[in-house]
Amino acid sequence: MERNLLKEEIQTIQMPAAMQARILENCRSAEEKEIAYMENTNKMNDITDIKNMGAKKQSRRGNKWMRIATAAAAVVLCLGLGGVTVMAAGGKLEGFFADVTRWDGTVVGTSYEQATEEIEVSASVSGDSLIVDAVLLKADEAPYVYLDSLGVQAYSIEDAAGNVVAEGISYESGSITDGKVSVKLPLDELESGNYKLIITEFVGAKKAEKDLPIKGYWVCEFAL
Repeated sequence: MERNLLKEEIQTIQMPAAMQARILENCRSAEEKEIAYMENTNKMNDITDIKNMGAKKQSRRGNKWMRIATAAAAVVLCLGLGGVTVMAAGGKLEGFFADVTRWDGTVVGTSYEQATEEIEVSASVSGDSLIVDAVLLKADEAPYVYLDSLGVQAYSIEDAAGNVVAEGISYESGSITDGKVSVKLPLDELESGNYKLIITEFVGAKKAEKDLPIKGYWVCEFAL
C-alpha cells in the first residue's frame, strides 16, 4: 500500500526524531480519517442512489477523480507541513489532488496540482501552428493512467523582451498513446523572432468523467 511505502521512506529520511514521530502519528491519524470519510461517503451515495435512481449515471459522473483524490489525500495528511518540507528538500515533492470549490466553499470538482515534474513538454513550429509534444513521465500512475486524452488548457507566448504577445485557452486535445500526446496551438501570425511558450494548465479527459485540470508551470522556447 502506498501509505506503508511512505512510512518506510520516512524512516530513511534524515530529520529530527520529534519531526519523524509527528509525521508517523499524522499517518495513523490520516488512515483513521480516510476510513471514516469513505464510510460516510458510501452512506451518502446509498441515500443519493435511492432518491435519484433516474439520474444515477449522471450523479456518479466524475467520481473517479474524487475517489483517487481521497486515497491520495491520506498521504498528504501523513506528511503535514514538516514532512512536505523534508520531501521537497530531498527532491521527492510530487503532484497532488485538490478540491475545486465554489464561491461558497462547496466542493464542485477535483484538480491535480504541482504536476510540473511529471510532464515533459517541448514545442516546434509547423506552418502556422505550434505543435506541443507532451510526455507523461508517470503514465502508469494516477491520474495519467486513467486519461484518454490531454489538451492545453491555459497558455501564453512571450517575445524575447518578455512581452506577452498571445495567450488564451486551447480547446484542442490529443489522444494519449504510450504516454505521449501532441496538441496544436495557433501562432496568430507572429513575426519572425525568438519566443517562449508558457503553459500553466493542461486538461485531462476520460469518457464519462469530468475533465481534470492538471496544473503546473512549463516553459518551451521556439523560433519563427
